[in-house]
Amino acid sequence: MYFLDSHGYTNRTRFPHGRSRYDWIKPSQIALYRRLASAHIDANNSVPAILFFHIPLVEYAAVSTSQARGGARRESVTSSDVSTNLFSTLVDMGDVKATFVGHDHLNDDCRLREGIQLCYGGSVGLTRAYGSSAVARRARVIEWSSRGSQTPVRALRTWTRLLTEPAQRHDEHVLYEETPESPP
Repeated sequence: MYFLDSHGYTNRTRFPHGRSRYDWIKPSQIALYRRLASAHIDANNSVPAILFFHIPLVEYAAVSTSQARGGARRESVTSSDVSTNLFSTLVDMGDVKATFVGHDHLNDDCRLREGIQLCYGGSVGLTRAYGSSAVARRARVIEWSSRGSQTPVRALRTWTRLLTEPAQRHDEHVLYEETPESPP
């Protein structure tokens, strides 16, 4: 699991001429991810990884609805206007199979782009500050599994749980599955 801080609003003190309302993942963070991923791949035979950050990448907006894997997109993607090359780095490294963001609190969908699931976490807060009273409070659950030693099956599954129905799984689906017949 990787966690990157995509910050909040653009820091106008550090970037007074920045053109984006929202901040972005910096080149130093991408370099750190690249170093960690290289070590992870070498040490773990490329166990499927996941990445968490707050503000979606511009690539979240560019994914077709035909690539949706469940959930709903109830509002527009509000990403930084700065293209950081994080997504292309994730594709190059190949270990991250899904990313998870917040920020757009009404969205809880996952969409596939270039072998990486781009997912929203839902809206878990209990105040009216974020989200909508018309949309149930929910949280994304991620199940990461690996079975078998001779013929491993590695999988990432996800679903959402609603505050009003905590025992029920909603929008359950497979994000990634690797079997001996289908290498990464």
